[in-house]
Amino acid sequence: MLCTDCLALRDQVAIYENELDMLHEEHQTQQLTDIQQLKGVKNPRRSGTGQLGSLRADRHVFISDSGAKGTIESLVEPSDGVATVTVEFPTPDVTPTILGIKEYYCQLEESLQFEFKATSAVSLGDHKVAELAKGPKVAVTDASKVTDVGELKNLIAELQRELADLEKCGEELEVEIEERKEVYLEEIAELQVRRPCGDSQSPPAIGWTCVCSCVTLCCVEELENAQADLDTQMKEQCADYDELLSEKMALDIEIAAYRDLVELEEDRLCYL
Repeated sequence: MLCTDCLALRDQVAIYENELDMLHEEHQTQQLTDIQQLKGVKNPRRSGTGQLGSLRADRHVFISDSGAKGTIESLVEPSDGVATVTVEFPTPDVTPTILGIKEYYCQLEESLQFEFKATSAVSLGDHKVAELAKGPKVAVTDASKVTDVGELKNLIAELQRELADLEKCGEELEVEIEERKEVYLEEIAELQVRRPCGDSQSPPAIGWTCVCSCVTLCCVEELENAQADLDTQMKEQCADYDELLSEKMALDIEIAAYRDLVELEEDRLCYL
């Protein structure tokens, strides 16, 4: 999806370049037309012998502070050297700006293609994370399909809330693990103290203690597995959050580039 957007942006840059070339051609055509019209104008001025005074066209090339080239054409009288008509045709050079924008989009396209290949090469594996009662896994929206900056901000805020809930749930599970561990250890100690004396009663008491120990270990293992699953889920949520931040930064860069392009176009139109 992002590669398609980059290709569309590159096509749009090509369209802008074509429009710029057409504007240059129209400007040059209009300039030549104005020069021809000015050369065709004759100023009838009587001389001492009754002949018409001839006009001479002078062209001066100048360079402005911004680096734009322009020409000044003057129709002057050979006799007195007074300019009768002065026409100024500024031609701003925006070629370096267009080339810089084109290079930026090419680099952006290459980087996005590299990120897409790297993401597709990562294997997710066949490990399935079990759902927890207190912290069910929430499906994350595909950020590549979201183009609105407001929606991205809402999605980031939602992921931050989910991350805070998961951290809180993890802390509660750790506290619960410690509490159950202490309770089970106390029960084991009480059972060992209450074990009756005598050879006939000794084996059942030992067997019951072993059963309680096994149950306690199983519960502890279940809690540890639940905590590991929760940590994995939190890492996935953090990875999604980092990906959204990267896409937001890319969108901010594109918006800034568009604003610069609009400002350059406005400056260019002011010179026309």
